[in-house]
Amino acid sequence: MNCNLFKQLHEESLLQAACEKVGKKCSRPGHDTPGLDEVKFADIEREERDKYIESIQKELREGRYVPWPLRSLGIRKPSGGIRRLGIPTMKDRIIQTAALYLLGDIFDPTFMKASIGFRPGVDGRARMLEEIESAVRVGRIWVAQTDIEAAFDTVPHAVLMVKLRERIGDKRLLKLVKQWIEAPIVGDGILRFAEKVTGKRGLQALQEVTSPY
Repeated sequence: MNCNLFKQLHEESLLQAACEKVGKKCSRPGHDTPGLDEVKFADIEREERDKYIESIQKELREGRYVPWPLRSLGIRKPSGGIRRLGIPTMKDRIIQTAALYLLGDIFDPTFMKASIGFRPGVDGRARMLEEIESAVRVGRIWVAQTDIEAAFDTVPHAVLMVKLRERIGDKRLLKLVKQWIEAPIVGDGILRFAEKVTGKRGLQALQEVTSPY
């Protein structure tokens, strides 16, 4: 049982790596949308990244860090309709990414070979082609494509937390994850709470971390 993860969470090297990853994502068009605090990644760079990371470390160590509510954003889907996104602040994204590094090291080894979503170092396209070629060699010729409708809008929080507690004993980290997935969503001046929704730009990978199938 892993009981000392929170201390690792505020290590400078981990937060720097998480900040670098968030920065790379934000460099892509449409990914630098700020959270409710209106801070963009470019603002962090202007204020000096090292000082920003130092302030995050201090908040975590002193127990003062509290996640912001998510910013509701609707984007049009090619197939029609609106996809709702929950946008966390940059600070929350950085800390969530650092936590994901820690959780990934614990859960990734338990994944099935065929599970390729959100896995670091895994070429999803190449792995998929391997699976197809393997199936063709044994005479399988049919392909079925399926999808879970609104998958990240229907993640049961209670089930997710049970899965995490099976391997994580650090109550402080578990408390943080619970705060992240239960963060209210603000849109059109209305504060909403949900029992199943996870922030699509922040914690969608947690479902993959705890569901290796």
